[in-house]
Amino acid sequence: YLNVFLERQVDGVIYVGADNIGPNQDDIETVERDGIPFVALDCQLNNPSLGSVDFDYRAGAREATSLLISKRSGRVAYIRPAFESRQESLREQGVIDACRDAGIEPPLTIVAPIGAEALTSFDRDPYDDHVGEPSSAHARLIELPLSRLVNDGDLIVCSWAGWSGIVRVATGFTLSLYADLANNLYSAFSANCYCVMPNYQAGKACVEQLIRQINGGPAATKLLPIPAAQSYLLHLHDN
Repeated sequence: YLNVFLERQVDGVIYVGADNIGPNQDDIETVERDGIPFVALDCQLNNPSLGSVDFDYRAGAREATSLLISKRSGRVAYIRPAFESRQESLREQGVIDACRDAGIEPPLTIVAPIGAEALTSFDRDPYDDHVGEPSSAHARLIELPLSRLVNDGDLIVCSWAGWSGIVRVATGFTLSLYADLANNLYSAFSANCYCVMPNYQAGKACVEQLIRQINGGPAATKLLPIPAAQSYLLHLHDN
């Protein structure tokens, strides 16, 4: 795509990395050397010379976890994948922040044996291939020894969208409250609250920034807030 720009077929590039992986160093050097209008989305580059639009994962995770804590006292358990990235680190720190702000003990962190490749299965329709059968990634989540690690009534925060529904069924807990630190259709029905990813706003911000660069403006960075939403389930608990 950088070559396409150099051939004058496009005026700029918006980079959306797979699995939150940003451009490699050679491409970054090309963008900087040739002054290519360029915006990276959700890559957490922390490079002021490049245009970027990122999500505030830390603040979003803190807001969602704090919402659960405000509804019920209890220990916080945090379930995350066995995958290291800047985004995962920020989410986990946000959960820690919420516990500290509430004056309770740090969260119990549970690492699910799910790597980067397996995470993509959560973005596919589980009924496409095997009706009613969980994917291997879902099975790994179900097989966690949760009954030995958490108690009914604990506040359970899940890193990825839709995990709360799987964990809710796997544990059979009726007193616990659940949060997903991202959202999809499943989160709206299985989590008590969830982070609403501002994907539309991110696309709009990328285009606006790219147009400014094409018109001679400087590269800029933008951090988008991730608000927490309550689901209907949380209102049922309130009543």
